[in-house]
Amino acid sequence: MTRFLFCALLGSLFLAACETPSNVTGERLSAPDGSFDYVWLQDEPGDTVGMGDYVEYHAYVRNGEEVVFSTRDRGGVPARHELTEAAAREPLVQMLFKMSPGDSMAVYTPLPEGQPTPPGFEGATEIRYDVKLVDELTKEEYDGAVAAMQKEQEAKMAVFREQETAIKNQTTTVLEEYKANNLDNLQTTDSGLKYVILEAGSGANPTVGQPVAVNYYGMLTDGTPFDNSYKRGEPIEFPLGQGRVIKGWDEGIALLQPGAKAVFFIPADLAYGAADRPGIPANSELVFYVNLQ
Repeated sequence: MTRFLFCALLGSLFLAACETPSNVTGERLSAPDGSFDYVWLQDEPGDTVGMGDYVEYHAYVRNGEEVVFSTRDRGGVPARHELTEAAAREPLVQMLFKMSPGDSMAVYTPLPEGQPTPPGFEGATEIRYDVKLVDELTKEEYDGAVAAMQKEQEAKMAVFREQETAIKNQTTTVLEEYKANNLDNLQTTDSGLKYVILEAGSGANPTVGQPVAVNYYGMLTDGTPFDNSYKRGEPIEFPLGQGRVIKGWDEGIALLQPGAKAVFFIPADLAYGAADRPGIPANSELVFYVNLQ
């Protein structure tokens, strides 16, 4: 199953916070090596940051005007970087060296022709990153922020580990009932996908092309687990119906409402067929607990 996580983008919140001032012309400029373009959105007076400095910034990624991801989606917590030579290889970070706190700019990076595009950028020719330099930090402030984030992440992972154990047990119980033909609420689609709704969601079902986020636990019909999102502490994200995941997922997730919890029994022809996958033998029926976010 293709897993992808994407970072950085811009939306109305960012634009509201970063009105383009009169001293910005909007001229699209090219990087010295020609690998990307950029446009100043806001240029505040002050000293620019430099190699070895510690900074925090908000970044956004968008396809045209469509927001794909934003650091503001993470509870408003900005991204943080030590400005090293390694970090400076990234176009977005390169532009930070031109900025002082309060500055913002748009960075345009071309997508290589003839190669698969990232999710959310089908048909696009470039990715736009909008970045606002929030502040320059001391080493002590930077280290403290990183330590606090690590502590928060550890606490979050502890919760996910508890959920992982509980969901494994729940899925195993449903699997045993399935194998014993004791699932009265089991439903089967025309394609052969079988599923049982454990907890109904609410709202509209996702549509083709819509980005969705799903927590999941996968196992074989003998109860052997092969993958789950809980061990990573974050759901899988993908555009529905675009072939980014197995057919059984594209079909099954479309049947759910946000918040729904279900177990899918996916026949091999809607999964990986005769192909071997890590932890998944050829021609395997797959069992997935899913929770649509």
